[in-house]
Amino acid sequence: MRPLVRRLARIAAVALLLRSSAAPAAPAPPPPGGTMIGMYVHQHWPYKHPYAARTWTYDDWRGYTGGLKKLGYNTIIIWPMLDVMPEPPAPSDREQLEKLARVIDMLHGELGMRVYLTLAPNIIAHDAVAGQSTFQERHFYHCNLHVNPGDGEALDRMIRRRERQMRPLAAADGVLIIDSDPGGYPDSTNAEFVRLLAEHRAMFDRLRPGIELVYWVWFGWPAWNRYCTTGKLEWGRPEEFIEALTMFKDLEPEPWGLAHGLEPARKLGIESRVIALQYGAIEGEPSFPLTNFGGDGAWKAGGALGPRGVIGNAQTHCLQLPNTLAFVRGAQGRPVV
Repeated sequence: MRPLVRRLARIAAVALLLRSSAAPAAPAPPPPGGTMIGMYVHQHWPYKHPYAARTWTYDDWRGYTGGLKKLGYNTIIIWPMLDVMPEPPAPSDREQLEKLARVIDMLHGELGMRVYLTLAPNIIAHDAVAGQSTFQERHFYHCNLHVNPGDGEALDRMIRRRERQMRPLAAADGVLIIDSDPGGYPDSTNAEFVRLLAEHRAMFDRLRPGIELVYWVWFGWPAWNRYCTTGKLEWGRPEEFIEALTMFKDLEPEPWGLAHGLEPARKLGIESRVIALQYGAIEGEPSFPLTNFGGDGAWKAGGALGPRGVIGNAQTHCLQLPNTLAFVRGAQGRPVV
């Protein structure tokens, strides 16, 4: 049985990564009103090719995203792992940045898709440790440092470092910055988090003013920092989300948006900015790399669109064709079969 399972897994991977030699299938109908239907390509986990996205070649990216386009996705979100790239960058890091720059151009020019990136809010590499491994093999939590957002000089150094790293990727349509894992700092406040977002807004404007800043509303900055201190994980309090969103809105950081956080956004009248983020609906993370199928969870999650659309995610993307299809069909309001 095990050889059969391995063979099926390899077939699924090849089917999603390689370009078909047959006549191309007709693209799926466009989403209504330009609604975002996105896939988050999370590159955190280092394992083998082709299962870990960070091992993909340019042609792998083209094959996978081309398949998503035909299914009906129109947006790709990539975590480029700038957070743990050392300075000076290793040869593998330079190769990664050059490859992702080409991928962004391909997604825009060849596939007509939108491209967003993600950044951890306040993580930089421990250069001496990160430089000992290649990009493909580097373990995030072995070489990350947390920057105190209340330390103006440290924050400025981080932003200047990120500006250098982001320069090859400045054609991206936007950047998502989360309010929690893997960032955080003990006792840091919402005011410090919003200042961190403001500094990123200024940095993006120096690179290319049209880059959208998307606040990824998740556990909440104060809640995550309490966890950093106490080890007890709880979601943020409603008033904390309202405070953070109010301060962020008052920055007028155009162009800007929100990923998740629909309920507090409604209370502030900014719900039109929200993209639904259905994390874990296609595949849990972390999870063992096997194909998931069965049930209607992915389909229902895809259909639970926010005002601007919906984003799904996976960990071992090339194995998740069943739920990847179910998710986009849900977003399109279509049956799976």
